[in-house]
Formats: sequence, structure tokens, C-alpha cells
Amino acid sequence: MLGDNEFVAADALLLKLKRLMAKAGETEKADRRLLLALIDDVEKTRRDLLRERDRIEDEMKRGECP
Repeated sequence: MLGDNEFVAADALLLKLKRLMAKAGETEKADRRLLLALIDDVEKTRRDLLRERDRIEDEMKRGECP
């Protein structure tokens, strides 16, 4: 069964992605290194979200969720 910690973790990842996207929008296009670092952070966060989604789906399939 999913607990509050799992929802908090997923919400934290979504909030991080939202902040990264906002920061990317404010970054000067000429600052190539910062943009590349932001792209890496966004991609890592996206992979973490997909992994969390898969874990939750597995728990649901096993009947561990209400």
C-alpha cells in the first residue's frame, strides 16, 4: 500500500521539475554551460519520475494499493 512518503517523494520530484523548467526559462541563451547542466538535471528528474511511476504501477498490480 502506498504511504504518505511515496506521495511526498513523487510530489517533490514534480516540484523539482517545475523549478528546473522555470530556471531554464530565465537562463540567458548565451550561457551554454548552465543550459546544458539544466538539461541534465531535467533529464535525471524525468527518469526518476518514470522510475517512481513504474514502482507505483507494480505495487498496484500486486494489489498493494487500495
